[in-house]
Amino acid sequence: MSMSFRERYLKGKEFQEYVKDLFALSGYFEGQIYSTGVSVETNHYEKLRKSGKHSYTSPDIFIANKWIEKTPVVEFRFGVACGRRDKIFNSYGMPSVTIPTYQRKQYEEISRMKKLEIYFAFGKKIGSMFAIGITPLREPDSIIYLKDASTGNRRALDIYYIENLWSWKRFIEHRIEKGDEEPSYENLEKLKVPWLGDYPIYL
Repeated sequence: MSMSFRERYLKGKEFQEYVKDLFALSGYFEGQIYSTGVSVETNHYEKLRKSGKHSYTSPDIFIANKWIEKTPVVEFRFGVACGRRDKIFNSYGMPSVTIPTYQRKQYEEISRMKKLEIYFAFGKKIGSMFAIGITPLREPDSIIYLKDASTGNRRALDIYYIENLWSWKRFIEHRIEKGDEEPSYENLEKLKVPWLGDYPIYL
């Protein structure tokens, strides 16, 4: 049985909030962490239709870099698009996660226009935690074409092999290497966030 929009929204929101909290626990200051999202009661589909869009194109979480002096502008360091994947896709024997190709292309355009680094974070619920895999915005490992059940049209899906996704620890280490001063290796050792690759349950 397919989930209602409300159910899917709440499941996705739960993972987004979890990732937001992980940034704080990893050392980022609370005031730097901006999470998008509005009330579940909002008519999202109608708003998207009126704007001529298929999906939201903004990352779910932003990390603010600094306040730019003498202007009301806030500069963002990077953004994270969150995707909950409680069941893992099997691509010819390779545990994988997918996103619609058009969404990746939309994020590429945002990244170019805003000069913003963007990452994809995928999560699978494990007890009270999420196993996580992260990748920078990049070309997929593969692309498949499936028939859309609602439209009957072929739909392109980007495939990212889980073995090529970073763990949360590796992601934060990457951000430290990029110059982020807030997170610490000590916090990472305490967190012990599960890696998505250790939980390959297929569709």
